[in-house]
Amino acid sequence: MSFLVPGRPEKRTVLMHPEIHDLVSGPWESALMADRCYRLRANLESILAGDLLNVAWEPHTGRQHHHIGRLADPKEEIWDIRSVEKPGLRALFRFAEKDVLVAFTCSPRSVPVPWLQRVPLVTPDDWERAKRQCKREWGMLFPANEPHMGECLSDYLSNAVSI
Repeated sequence: MSFLVPGRPEKRTVLMHPEIHDLVSGPWESALMADRCYRLRANLESILAGDLLNVAWEPHTGRQHHHIGRLADPKEEIWDIRSVEKPGLRALFRFAEKDVLVAFTCSPRSVPVPWLQRVPLVTPDDWERAKRQCKREWGMLFPANEPHMGECLSDYLSNAVSI
């Protein structure tokens, strides 16, 4: 699914699981949920528009200014979209090809979110569980294909930096 932002041609593609689509499209149960989901949608629209992305290339080096990050173990090819406004959300994804992200799950980063029925990503076990879910979803959607792989950031994304 792609969103069209008037005046901003799409430069990347984000395909998303219905769970994420519902989060960013509504309807929402409360004004608080609507506000937070609009912010996640804005993060996705920025990616689609080809805006400059700050990327945590090395796992466990993420900072507040990173838009996306590569998760440990890099050979698994699992990444996260980092929507850092409180409460923080992480949408796990894999690349189908350069500039084509396929997002599967969205979890709270560190605190429970009543309207998001997922365990917060706090402990290594929480992250491993979320990564397994991402791999399962990929396998159901693309049973004969591995995710896109690369040696450097430019193999994955255009207009991105690792700082």
